[in-house]
Amino acid sequence: MKQQTRLLMLLTICAIGLISCSEMREQADEKWKLLNDKVEKADSLINFEMNRVERLDSIINKEMKKINMLDSIIESRSSVLDSILSN
Repeated sequence: MKQQTRLLMLLTICAIGLISCSEMREQADEKWKLLNDKVEKADSLINFEMNRVERLDSIINKEMKKINMLDSIIESRSSVLDSILSN
């Protein structure tokens, strides 16, 4: 009888331990899911911002080409004016 009581107590303790582990596992899974959701949102935001940066970079490159073209035109006009004025 005493041995049966000990065995029953041991089984009860093991069952409580398993339930606790199961609950902890569920909590860990929930936290993992929340963390995953946050990472996905952050990744999406980073991709959005990188796309914006790439578009701005493209606009800047186009404007730089315009500036270089205008600079070239000004240089050639200046050369023509210098030539006219030196005569």
